[in-house]
Amino acid sequence: MFPEPFVARHLVTSRFNGLVFDPFCGRGTTIFESLLHGREAAGCDVNPVAVCVSGAKIDSPTRTEVLDRLAVLEAASLSFQAEHYSGDMADFFDLCYAPDTYNQVCFLRERLDWQGDRTDRFIAALFLAALARLSFPCQSSSGVSSGTIR
Repeated sequence: MFPEPFVARHLVTSRFNGLVFDPFCGRGTTIFESLLHGREAAGCDVNPVAVCVSGAKIDSPTRTEVLDRLAVLEAASLSFQAEHYSGDMADFFDLCYAPDTYNQVCFLRERLDWQGDRTDRFIAALFLAALARLSFPCQSSSGVSSGTIR
C-alpha cells in the first residue's frame, strides 16, 4: 500500500497522462488518487476484501443512500437467526464471536450484495474496517485508517 502523498506526487510529476492501471490495487489508493487528479484509472486484485474496499472508496454512495439501506437492513435483521456453525471451525467461531455478533456477521454476509451494489459494498467495507479494529485494536484509534475508506 502506497501512502496517498506518494501516489499524488508521482501522478503530478508524471509526463504520462493516459489511463492509470494498478494490477494489485489493494485498498485502491492509486486509483482513488488518480481520479482525484482527473486521471482515468482502473485496477484489479485477487483479494475480495481489497476489491470491496477499493470499490467502496472509488464509487461511494450518498449519505442518504447509506442511511436508507441501513434502515432496511436493521428492520430485516430483527427477525434473522443464524444457524450455529457446526463444521470443523465451530470452536473457532464460538471463541471469536459473541452470539449476537456472530448473528450480525452471518446476516450481513447473507444480505449484502457487495459485488453488485455500491451502497452494499460501502457498508461491507465499513463493516470490514470495524471487524479489523476489533481484531487489531492497537493499529488505529478510530479503526479506519486513511487508506481504508476516505
